[in-house]
Amino acid sequence: MPDKRSARSTSKQITHEYDARSVTQARERVRPWLELANLLPPPPSREEQSRYPLASFVLHARWLRQTQEIRQSEFMRRFERSGLLQTPAFAASIDWPFLCTDPDGPSRLLHLAQEIADTLAPLAMALEPGVREDAGDASILIKRLYIVPPAWRTELWIDKRAPTIRWIDPYRDFMQAIEGLGAIRLGQCPVCNRFFFGLRKDQKACSTRCNAVRRVRDWRAKQDHYEYQRKLRGAGLALRKKKPRNPPT
Repeated sequence: MPDKRSARSTSKQITHEYDARSVTQARERVRPWLELANLLPPPPSREEQSRYPLASFVLHARWLRQTQEIRQSEFMRRFERSGLLQTPAFAASIDWPFLCTDPDGPSRLLHLAQEIADTLAPLAMALEPGVREDAGDASILIKRLYIVPPAWRTELWIDKRAPTIRWIDPYRDFMQAIEGLGAIRLGQCPVCNRFFFGLRKDQKACSTRCNAVRRVRDWRAKQDHYEYQRKLRGAGLALRKKKPRNPPT
C-alpha cells in the first residue's frame, strides 16, 4: 500500500486529460525550447502589459529590437554553453559544424530563438486562468504564420530501396512539442520574466526563489492596501458596505 508521500506526488505529476501522460515527460519534451527562448532577453512582464495596455505594442516592439541587437557570435556561445545541442530536440536537427561555418547559420539560429520566444510570450498570457475563463469555449488565436519558414535542411535517404526525402525544421519540432499543453502550466515568471513549465497547475513562478520574491511582493501590496483603507477609516472617509436587502417574500 503506497504511503501518503507517493500518493501525493503521483496526483500532482499525472494529468489524465492527456491520456495519463506524465507531466514530467511533457516538461522534458518542451524544456529545451523554453531554455532556447530564455537565452534571449526576457520579454515584457504580464504586469507591464496589463498596466499599460495601450503601450503593450510599443513594449513588445522594444523587446524584439533588443533581441535583434544581440551579437550573433555571443548568442552562438550561449547556445553552445547551454548544453542544448546534446538534447534530443536539437541533436538530430542541428548540424553544429555546418552551422558554425555557414555564413547564415548564426542568424538562422538566432531567428529560431526569436520566433519561439515570440510564440511563447502570448501563449503564456493566453494560458492564464483568468483569460481562459473569459474566453470560455471560444478559440484564441495566438499567432498566424503567413510565410512558412523553410526547412533547415533537406536529406535524401534510401528507405526499403526507395528514395525518401526528410524535411528537418526545428521550429516545426517546437510547434509539435507545445501541441496539447493547454491545461498544463506553461507560463512566464512574474519575477524574472523567464518562461517555465510548472509541474503543478498552481505553480506561479519558475523557481522556489522567485516564488518567495513573488509572495513578499503580494504581501507588501496587500499591506499597502490595508494601510490605505485604515487611513481612510481614521479620517471617516471609508465607504461602508451596504447590507443586502432581504428579497420580498
